[in-house]
Amino acid sequence: MAANKFRVIILKAPSEEGVEQDAYVQLLNSSGFSAIMIPTLEFRYKNLDLLSDCLRRPHEYSGIIVNSPRCARALIECFKIISDVELLTQWKKLKCFVVGNATGSLLSDSLNFTHEGSDSGNLSNLLALIAGDAFEKPFLMPVGSLHKNQDDKVEIRKVEVYETIEHPRLKENLCDIFDNNEMPLLVTFFSPSGVTSALPYIKQYPNKALKFIALGPTSARELESCHLKVDGVCAKPSPESLIDVIVKMMS
Repeated sequence: MAANKFRVIILKAPSEEGVEQDAYVQLLNSSGFSAIMIPTLEFRYKNLDLLSDCLRRPHEYSGIIVNSPRCARALIECFKIISDVELLTQWKKLKCFVVGNATGSLLSDSLNFTHEGSDSGNLSNLLALIAGDAFEKPFLMPVGSLHKNQDDKVEIRKVEVYETIEHPRLKENLCDIFDNNEMPLLVTFFSPSGVTSALPYIKQYPNKALKFIALGPTSARELESCHLKVDGVCAKPSPESLIDVIVKMMS
């Protein structure tokens, strides 16, 4: 079936950068698809005082691990609160590992951090990369409330810096889409919490032609745990990777 006959539903949290159009929606639409983003989650920051306390002790760490843009923003906010140029300079001398280009760009643009691992694809791959070297001290890692512990071979001190809640209009927006659907649907999940929030509403509309895409392995596992077939998994959290998956599914 031709690309322009497919509607791609993007289930993700809205950007906090005030961007007029989501990068995933923009690339999909320019590639001949009909894409729409449904805001799935909202976030509330917390424990920035605890993260700030950890940042005041750079001598205790080998560096920092930043898993998402939202964790990067929490880190940036803490450095603004602390407002200590010398302290920031000390952290710049330590290792900084990130997941995703968006995360890395936030840190380099706002803090002038040099970072590694942005092309790792997910946290599991990043931790495997870090474990390949010997570090004497632990890494500091801001996380969200739904972070799931992994079989870490890297010593990490975690600070929970935000909590995740369902977007108040998620049900209404999804029902509007499915009630008026006239095209085959591809539904893309960006996080396990997005699966948990959106799936109960999607299941109210049985559709054998519906296909599910996960932006990464953790979202894929969450879909599988709900006994759903995962039709595609993105290798990296990027619009280009999503396009690659969709094109392969259609070929």
